[in-house]
Amino acid sequence: MTIRNLDFLLRPRSVAVIGASDRERSVGAALMRNLLRGGFRGEVWPVNPKRASVAGLRAFADVAGLPEVPDLAILASPAATLPHIVRALAERGTRAAVVITSVPQRPQDAAALRQSLLDAARPHSMRILGPNSMGLVVPSLGLDASFAAAPAQRGGIAFVSQSGALTSAALDWAASRNIGFSCVVSLGEAIDVDAADIIDYLGSDPATRAVLLYLESVQYGRKFLSAARAASRGKPVIVLKSGRTRAGAQAAMRHTGGDPGDDAVFDAAVRRAGMLRVGTVADLFAAAETLTRAHSLEGDRLVILTNAGGPGVLAVDVLAGAGGELSALEAPTRARLRVLLPESSMPANPVDLGGEADARRYGASLQALLEAPGRDSTLVIHAPSGAADAREVAEACASAARDRAHNLLACWMGGDGASGAAQPLRDAGIAVYETPEAAVQAFLHTVEHRRNQEALRQAPPSIMADFAPDEATARRLLRQALLEGRGQTTAEETRALLGAYGIALGAPPRGRALELALRVTADPAFGLFVRLGRTGAEGRGANAIGLLPLDHSLASEAIMRAGLVEAPEASGAPAASAARAQSDRDALALMLARVSQLVVDHDELRELEIDPLRVDEGGAVALDARVRVAPPSAWGGERLAIRPYPKELEQAIELGGRQVLLRPIKPEDAGAYARFIEATQAPDFRLRFFTLVRSLPARDLARHTQIDYHREMAFVATAQDGPDAGEIAGEVRAFVYPGGTTAEFAILVRSDVKRRGLGLVLLSKMIDYCRASGLAELIGQILPENEAMIALARRCGMQVEVAPGASVAVAHLDLRSAGPQT
Repeated sequence: MTIRNLDFLLRPRSVAVIGASDRERSVGAALMRNLLRGGFRGEVWPVNPKRASVAGLRAFADVAGLPEVPDLAILASPAATLPHIVRALAERGTRAAVVITSVPQRPQDAAALRQSLLDAARPHSMRILGPNSMGLVVPSLGLDASFAAAPAQRGGIAFVSQSGALTSAALDWAASRNIGFSCVVSLGEAIDVDAADIIDYLGSDPATRAVLLYLESVQYGRKFLSAARAASRGKPVIVLKSGRTRAGAQAAMRHTGGDPGDDAVFDAAVRRAGMLRVGTVADLFAAAETLTRAHSLEGDRLVILTNAGGPGVLAVDVLAGAGGELSALEAPTRARLRVLLPESSMPANPVDLGGEADARRYGASLQALLEAPGRDSTLVIHAPSGAADAREVAEACASAARDRAHNLLACWMGGDGASGAAQPLRDAGIAVYETPEAAVQAFLHTVEHRRNQEALRQAPPSIMADFAPDEATARRLLRQALLEGRGQTTAEETRALLGAYGIALGAPPRGRALELALRVTADPAFGLFVRLGRTGAEGRGANAIGLLPLDHSLASEAIMRAGLVEAPEASGAPAASAARAQSDRDALALMLARVSQLVVDHDELRELEIDPLRVDEGGAVALDARVRVAPPSAWGGERLAIRPYPKELEQAIELGGRQVLLRPIKPEDAGAYARFIEATQAPDFRLRFFTLVRSLPARDLARHTQIDYHREMAFVATAQDGPDAGEIAGEVRAFVYPGGTTAEFAILVRSDVKRRGLGLVLLSKMIDYCRASGLAELIGQILPENEAMIALARRCGMQVEVAPGASVAVAHLDLRSAGPQT
């Protein structure tokens, strides 16, 4: 992954338009019109060898004649000229280009052109967006480098699309609804800059509150998930992907040439990345509105407050149809409502205030619901009524919700007049919808997004706790099959292989049982995944899908989502039935976790099938199984799109007479990390974070503990004995720069345990890790007055440059050379 030089693409100071034109209805003319219409504050240089001026600006005959090196070039010239132009731009120093031109239709000609463009750009680190891109828009800069018909308003939403036509349509749709953008990017064929690169960039862009994606296929699953997981930890990432049906997938393949992949696997990838998937363009923008406003949602159930029975019933229908639940009102809440409601209304959910409900009744009733115990969400519906002014009702509801950490959604029905009346709710940060259906769908989106965020925080270990498989036996069996030139193991080898991981094969049936089929195979983009479903089931809803690695928690969630086992909390389920369902789910989750461990441990294992898999009172057992093997070198892509928690990097040491565990940081370390920061004295905090403010916001705490082990590593030292057992005493982290050759390190030791050698231990471990990972260099920035850190860096073999008057010293270590003995 790389965001190298994307500033030149998305924050240019000058733009050259190659193929600029005054010819009516030409792409070159549309590009110039939009650039000038947008009010771009930088230089705009048209390039056209046949014109002295274009759109009133001086034109230049070629790239060589440009007065300066443009940050960004927009190319709309004939396809045959593109490689020469890209090379000329790159050699002059241009670092980004948007290729509007389409590639030839003949596959061999198209492939040759794509490669020629890359060959011209890559030696100079020039980035290419496209070809066949509609362009990009950054409203805050006045930059409209596209040929879209509608201008984009300024706002906080980023829209990234693999379809130029859909990009243009979305801009039209958004303009009619006063929706603004931080940027709009049409990826085109994405031969260089792809969705992952843009997501990576936008993840740290303060102007972007939410990232919306339209995708037709994903080529590099690990890169895409790594970027999406990093971005979605800080802001909503919402995706609309075509190809849900077989016919749609075939149409997408004909359109893009890319394999859309298994849609159920993509769904699983979205959940593990903490994203939200929606079904329509309207849902994209509605979900962005909801998730950037209704961010405090914790409950999964809904209370509906309405002045009209019909809209309330519609809301219940949508909620129940999607598997949602209404909240049960507690007796004290019902008692409060009873004195507020008309005699014809019962204090039940939905709460019907009656058609004559005024602002006072709305406000008091909402206050009663918000003060009820629990953390369920509330939807307030208002239908036009002569009994009360809609704006006064909105003001009363906004007042009741003020200063309450409770998730509230509103539906103000009645068209344009209602939209204006609901403004007090929007001003209070409450999301407002036009219909009950849209409001309930928004609620369901928030529930789904929260669950996906929980999946994002899971970091399955590379080695299961309290489980000791016989790896040596398994490895010997798999390698024996390969040595003998077989593509699969024998029946006896399969039995022994599964047995080495605690998976029983061939046990006799024991009464009541649930029979399922399990298969582990590889997706072209997202690597290994497991599919569990009823034997012979073809329906999407009948399968539990999970990307590997899986732990017990993730496996259990996938089983529940697929409905393979009745949920133990299902309303009305007898205690015995609930207990049996819980037992079945636990047995299946354990089976999936052990299968995941087996496959993750052994690169030779290509495919595993257990059919049937029987679940009964004694647990889960495989009745028949098949294992396919292949040399690790035969893998065409990444085996795992998500790297497991690297438990093998844990290291127990003795330091100063105490037992200390050095290990990678985990998501569940957030609390301990907060205490670690709190225990660090202000001077030490400043030397680490270059700031006097000794605190980290909750979002930053999450980013420090929920890391992607593909792109970052953080080791913490935790005491294993004494009064501070389990607490973090120090940390060292390294973030890999775009390009994958350089990492930057930072280190912090808790103030009360300094000068005991922990800093040396931590930095040495990070150096060893970075060297083993194939990185070329490790660098660090140090405040010049931090003499202890400068001395430590030099002791570890680093060169430290302290320039006179410089604000920071730079430490550098060449990892390709052997380090000093520390």
